[in-house]
Amino acid sequence: MRLKRWVPIAVVALGALWIAGLLYRRSGEVRRYAGRIQPGTSPHESDGRGTATVYPDDPVRVLQRGTWTITYVADSTGIATGGGIVLQISPFWGWSQPQSEDPDFPGYTAVRSSRRDVDFEMTGSDLHYLLITLSKGELAGGDTVRIVYGDTGGGAHPRGAAVADRYAERGEEFYLKVDGNGDTFFTPIEDQPTVDIVAAEAVRLVIRSPSLVVAGHPFEVHVTALDPLDNWDRSFRGRLRLEADPGLSLPAEVDIAAADSGLAVVEASASAAGRFRVRVSTEDGTMAAESDPIVVLPEAGEFNLYWGDLQGHSAFSDGTGSPDQYYRYARWVSQMDVSALTDHDAHGIFALDERPALWRDLVDSANRHYEPGKFVTFPAYEWTSWTYGHRHVLFPGDDGEIYSSRDPDSDTPSELYALLRPWKAIAIPHHPAGGPQPIDWDTHDDRFEPEVEVCSVHGNSESPGAPLQIYRSSPGHFVTDALRRGFRVGMLASGDTHDGHPGRKSAGAPCMGIAGIWARSLDREGIWEALLARRTYGTSGQRIILRFEIDGHWMGEIVPLSAPKEMDFDVFAVGTSPIGRIDLLENEEVVDTLRPGDEEVRIRLRRRVDPGTFYRIRLFQEDEGMAWSSPIWFSGDRGR
Repeated sequence: MRLKRWVPIAVVALGALWIAGLLYRRSGEVRRYAGRIQPGTSPHESDGRGTATVYPDDPVRVLQRGTWTITYVADSTGIATGGGIVLQISPFWGWSQPQSEDPDFPGYTAVRSSRRDVDFEMTGSDLHYLLITLSKGELAGGDTVRIVYGDTGGGAHPRGAAVADRYAERGEEFYLKVDGNGDTFFTPIEDQPTVDIVAAEAVRLVIRSPSLVVAGHPFEVHVTALDPLDNWDRSFRGRLRLEADPGLSLPAEVDIAAADSGLAVVEASASAAGRFRVRVSTEDGTMAAESDPIVVLPEAGEFNLYWGDLQGHSAFSDGTGSPDQYYRYARWVSQMDVSALTDHDAHGIFALDERPALWRDLVDSANRHYEPGKFVTFPAYEWTSWTYGHRHVLFPGDDGEIYSSRDPDSDTPSELYALLRPWKAIAIPHHPAGGPQPIDWDTHDDRFEPEVEVCSVHGNSESPGAPLQIYRSSPGHFVTDALRRGFRVGMLASGDTHDGHPGRKSAGAPCMGIAGIWARSLDREGIWEALLARRTYGTSGQRIILRFEIDGHWMGEIVPLSAPKEMDFDVFAVGTSPIGRIDLLENEEVVDTLRPGDEEVRIRLRRRVDPGTFYRIRLFQEDEGMAWSSPIWFSGDRGR
């Protein structure tokens, strides 16, 4: 597989893409696990019948080695000769692949039945499933099949133990499907056996706060404890010490008790304008962390800065964790203001377009976690076209609909947008320059694509030769190519995390992506207006504050201009480390470069602006963090 060579570059994110490629290319096998389904077959009444349990079902530490016994009990319809059971362990994030060939290799799986006259034939797959076929005999109601995953033979073969997931997840399924009549059509049983995967012991603290606040107004600072793989250690407890730069007030200590689930929410405030940081440590000093800069303004402006991660995946497609876990991590650990969970329409272990109940669960979870003024979510999914490119579709309200990239009625962008029009939804081109699949800019429509994702876990799609450039990039598909073609797209970035950690960089990935959103209010209406107005920018994961205006016109605006005019260019930036370089681009050509070398920068330039030009800012920190503003366009007409 072509993506295999990228696994060492991004162990987590790109390893998932390799598996995702397998899932796409063998989608029939994923859904039915056998790859031998004839056209027109359908479930038999005996398919998907029976019950299953797992032992032990105690919580499992991430990467824990162990043995799990899944006991399947046939119901009255039984299983005929030639029928069978499929056990699939999640192919993502570290579970050992179940195999029946080598008892001294991880994931060795043995199968035994309560009926001595039954024989099994077992077939494995690199998609982490084991096909267990009844080659002799039948199962009747009440008969059992014991599937021992990670069988060590009572300790004789300790290397046969299985290794668990590396990411915490409640309700991890040992997924079973049953073919009762032997026609090779497998249907999932109704209730899957599950275990909870919990974090390892915490090794670091994370402290998050808003980037912009107003003097005299209290704000929240969140402190969480994470394990070595950034799983939220909800069992952490202890006393923490807090301190801040002079002028910012907050408690000197805070206790995380058992009921706090490893989270401290601290109220802070500042009486006067300035730039501050907050520091936290455990009592024994073994763990400590410092916040990003907190800029306190003397008064509120028309727009406030909110942080968003608008792209990511859960176990509902090719990620890990539940939707509720995803949103809780985004809000309380990453302290994002805006979040969207965008599981695939037709890609991954489950296909949303085949399982309407999953889509309803995604919508319900987004609505459940939406709290105006505190945390904004949108119903969303990823339209996963392997011809035209991937786009994450966002709905502005509390509902939406799946229009699949493999449905003949919605398998092109124009067909998709016709269906999205009544919903007033938008679609954001994802990893446009390459990676899994580049965007076909010939299909672009400004009305439905007001934004483009410049950076994500896959890398930087800004321009050829850019730092941390996306892998397998395709000439003509970069963001700069779209802008040069006259497309009016704003800039943002998102994570595309698959590890259940939205708002944080995935282990081994080349970079990350989050969006800075300048909005009037922290609610769906305010954030949606900002997205449509392109009043956004992207960063490579750092919370770099960036404001760009020309004569009072904000990034994202289309300004009518009939004749050349001298104008003031204003840039305000606060980095998480010193800012090494700021480029001003006119029509995608660098026309000015500044090298401030400070964390906080205020720049005013005066330049002549001609009709038909557009400008944007590109920023580089000394630690290689980057930020990209949306352009400001000067149109010879009335603009739109």
